[in-house]
Amino acid sequence: MPKRVDRFTASYLEAALFSTESESGFPLDDEFSISDFLQSEANKAVYDCTKFRNMLLQRGIDFSDDEGATFWYARNGHGVTFMDSDTRAEAKTKQELAKLFGEVNLYAYRGKLHFYP
Repeated sequence: MPKRVDRFTASYLEAALFSTESESGFPLDDEFSISDFLQSEANKAVYDCTKFRNMLLQRGIDFSDDEGATFWYARNGHGVTFMDSDTRAEAKTKQELAKLFGEVNLYAYRGKLHFYP
């Protein structure tokens, strides 16, 4: 079980579970929770989330903890944007920065959750 993660990263991981289907065709969050991520995989999420937030802070752009989910959806092309809570310019910047991270997928193997590539 991974060590405790910050709220932004938890939101990101919850979105990953919700938006990824298991082999049985149901969302992974029906069978798994954040505690099922390998520590090394949780560390990857913490790294990406921290890097994204630092990129925002360098540009003077604020963010909420719940936007971790939007970061997951935006980087993976799910059609979700940051438009709800920001100025148009800030939302556009967030969207562009999220896409720089590229797509990442989630899968379950032997009861643990992994990212690929």
